Amino acid sequence: GPCTQEEEKRLENLAGRDFLQLDAIAAAVKISESDFRIRRALVEKVFPSNLNVILEKRKAMVGIAVENGVFLIDSEGMVIAFEKTSTLPVLYGLKSDMVVGERASQEVVNAARILSLVNKAQSANTAYLEEDSVRVNLANDISSYFSLDSDVESRVGALQLILSRIRMDEKLPKTIDLRYSKPILNY
Repeated sequence: GPCTQEEEKRLENLAGRDFLQLDAIAAAVKISESDFRIRRALVEKVFPSNLNVILEKRKAMVGIAVENGVFLIDSEGMVIAFEKTSTLPVLYGLKSDMVVGERASQEVVNAARILSLVNKAQSANTAYLEEDSVRVNLANDISSYFSLDSDVESRVGALQLILSRIRMDEKLPKTIDLRYSKPILNY
């Protein structure tokens, strides 16, 4: 989409500079470091005298609920914004506050990745951070538990496989515990 006025002002310092002397890589680094909301910048020289600037902005993947609102974080754990509400999947149970423009702890990033992946696969919109695990609420009142230090993609894949087999058997468990090497289902 189009750049904001603030972003256009940052790019104005590139105008009028010697085109041949401009270091496109250094300019891109400077632009991306100027605002935490910019994930990556690309500056490309187009001869005879044009510059193409592409800004990849950070996109929130989940919300982290606190008592008076929701912090939005991206896939790298950068806290992008604070909002009163969010339509994104929300992670509850965080005990410490976060700061917009800083990275969240690795524990929070792992929990957010788990919620994001499960949401994409199963439309799960809430999760709860517990001691060393995350509880994700699925449809049909099924709770799934994930360890924060395990391989997230393989665990979510295992959940997908379990849920597809469960639907064939038509028996719904109350919990699916994926914190261990072998999943545990409680009926």
